[in-house]
Amino acid sequence: MKRTVIILCSCFFVSQFGHSSELQERADKTHKNEQQPSECVALGQSIGGKRDYAFAGAVRKDGPAPDKDTLFEIGSITKVFTGILLAETVRAGKAKFDDPVGKHLPKEAVGEDSPLLDVVTLESLSIHESGLPRLPSDLFTGADQNNPYAHYDAERLYKYLSEFDKDDLEKPGENSYSNLGVGLLGHTLGLIWEKPYPDLLKEKIFNPLGMKNSYVQKTADHIPAEARKRFATGHNGGEAVSYWEIDALAPAGAIVSSAEDMLIFGEAVLELSDVPEELRASIRESLKTRSAKQALGWFRNKDEASHGGGTGGFRTLLKVNLADKSVAIDLKNSAGEKQEMKSEGDFSALEGFWQGTLDVGARKLRLVRYISANGEVTSFSIDQGCPWTHATKTEHRPDGTVAFSFPSIGGRYEGKVNGDNMTGTWSQGSELPLNMKRSAGMPDILKKGIGKRFTGDLKPLAGYWSGYLGGREGLFVYVRVKNLGGAVIADLFSPDQHPAPIMVTKASVTDKEVFVGVESITGGFKGTWNPEKKTINGKWTQFTNAQDLELKWSAEVPERE
Repeated sequence: MKRTVIILCSCFFVSQFGHSSELQERADKTHKNEQQPSECVALGQSIGGKRDYAFAGAVRKDGPAPDKDTLFEIGSITKVFTGILLAETVRAGKAKFDDPVGKHLPKEAVGEDSPLLDVVTLESLSIHESGLPRLPSDLFTGADQNNPYAHYDAERLYKYLSEFDKDDLEKPGENSYSNLGVGLLGHTLGLIWEKPYPDLLKEKIFNPLGMKNSYVQKTADHIPAEARKRFATGHNGGEAVSYWEIDALAPAGAIVSSAEDMLIFGEAVLELSDVPEELRASIRESLKTRSAKQALGWFRNKDEASHGGGTGGFRTLLKVNLADKSVAIDLKNSAGEKQEMKSEGDFSALEGFWQGTLDVGARKLRLVRYISANGEVTSFSIDQGCPWTHATKTEHRPDGTVAFSFPSIGGRYEGKVNGDNMTGTWSQGSELPLNMKRSAGMPDILKKGIGKRFTGDLKPLAGYWSGYLGGREGLFVYVRVKNLGGAVIADLFSPDQHPAPIMVTKASVTDKEVFVGVESITGGFKGTWNPEKKTINGKWTQFTNAQDLELKWSAEVPERE
């Protein structure tokens, strides 16, 4: 049940512009608070065509400091480039936005009742309205956990698609982020142009813009030997991890690039540099908002176009502001802090709920934070569907200063408590003020949001439910069910792999049937509850792999026997 990192966008990841000294200060602080000495951050900004950079850390253990030419996996920012290629394909008259994708695929990839023949269009793939799932269901069959996309070639993709029918679609026409969709789109564009995606991208975008340090990492051979010397080593949880080679789904997240190349690209988007007129027209087309805040590959909000990226060992963010002609690129060779559960100080006076609003510019996010007497801190985001995340390091100093680290979303809060007020700063790529007030209890709107995730009466399940996947020699796991301010939340723990809890996304009790779903690792448990024996017997399923799992109740934190 090892946790796999999927190509993604951060929940919210903010970046701001400033003078070079402010940029360097942010780089230094990010490295100090979030990274190990062997990890690094590279920040770049261009305002009106004037570039600044800031760097901190090392590209690998005992390695040099990063610079503007250091290479990083940029993950899902790749989708922006694929969107521009779609616009270029339509502009060249080789396809139409409303073409069914099946029109351009080989016969072996399209079944008789396939929605690829009518429902799934080229445009819908780019704006995440195709109805295709986030990932193909067979992606992790035979996969290397450390390099999960490398084995998934065109033959596997075609076989999966050939068996896909309309019943498999997930609400076509509604926005639902899909790596499969954009991966299929880019692959199809390569077929239309009769060129592999990496060659097409190089010919249409990289070369015309002079992006000499950008590559598509379908295999290790796609990165030249000279360039590999400048490739930062990715990290997750403080440990070095493998690069991600992405074969058939490369157009969803396989680009490797540098801070300088990404600023070159951003300046081209802003028309601050010489760009061939054909490419300029395609970029303009890609920026047009087509549905709720979604353009071709880009996320749009008023004058801003952006996209974040994440792979097994990297986190990145690109933001372009069309009004003030500015570009910001954040690159990190770390996908998560080294996690350890640690609390320092006396939290008894802080126990309870705290409320505040984080103004990220594009939107205002209402946040609720629960602080326990022993220093456990849980943060809820009301305007993002009421998910929660746990701080792994918490500190309350005698002078009233508090510090909470949330590595699962790359965030950190520092503030000072004065009575029922907590005044401080939220850091997640940049710093934003976040002031919170003590609440009399859990806000009703949060209870309602949690209630949508958890159905049935889960209160009798309060406590710890532990077991071994596949038998006593298997992986030890447990689920914590906790009554919190009139609502029930649950978290999954895998202490042999990961010290921090993983949010249970959905849970339900119907009669004696119990379901627990953990979306972030594509896993779920279904079982039958025996109240007398205090056991739940069932199966844990992750991707397509199902294993027997018997959970036993305890009042205290369980340990492997």
